[in-house]
Amino acid sequence: MWDALSIQNRELKQSKYLFQVIQKQFPREFTLGEHPLLKVIGISPYRVEKLARPLLNECLSILDDNLGPTYAALNGSDWKAAKELEMQESGLIYLLLRDLSTESSDKNKLIGFLSMKIVSDGDDQVIYLYEIQITSEYRNIRLGSLLMKEFLRLPDLVNDNQEFVDKYDYIDGTSLTVFSSNGKAYEFYLRLGYQLAKHSPTDRRLRGGKLVKPQYYILSLLNQL
Repeated sequence: MWDALSIQNRELKQSKYLFQVIQKQFPREFTLGEHPLLKVIGISPYRVEKLARPLLNECLSILDDNLGPTYAALNGSDWKAAKELEMQESGLIYLLLRDLSTESSDKNKLIGFLSMKIVSDGDDQVIYLYEIQITSEYRNIRLGSLLMKEFLRLPDLVNDNQEFVDKYDYIDGTSLTVFSSNGKAYEFYLRLGYQLAKHSPTDRRLRGGKLVKPQYYILSLLNQL
């Protein structure tokens, strides 16, 4: 049985392999739209221990803008304290998004981020997507779809590293959490091929027929055997 320190050390070591793959294989920018609405989105990878405090604060601010009311409703007004600790977990890798377009007034300002790490989720070893957050003005331009397309390539790319496989076995796929109240995101992930994980909370029907949804679902997309 793994203790907390052993798990932390394992996640740190695994994150080095994932970070190497991201540095080599994940695009550093996307070009979206057409002139005069052309957007160039820059992508910068960071390991969590190298993420400066101001950048972490920007990520938390984006998360607050997008999902703050949901977190507050579920976890109370002080939800940020627990979330901030989670966002600094060992082994996490961040991809920070910035607008590098010519007309952008502030090319250093974050317009979104992803965070992820390799974890054991149920019986599977997966790359868990902790967050994919994009500010409102950069949605509906296919940015989320392109980011997820590249994210879904990562298990195969990590598995191509025989040294990783020899030490830690294969990555089985990817997993993520989505709030049941976020129907649009839930449907988006289903279209990508995600399914309810075996250990996910599920809907239940009361005797009177009322459908009760859990606070969140755990979705997984596993490699085909």
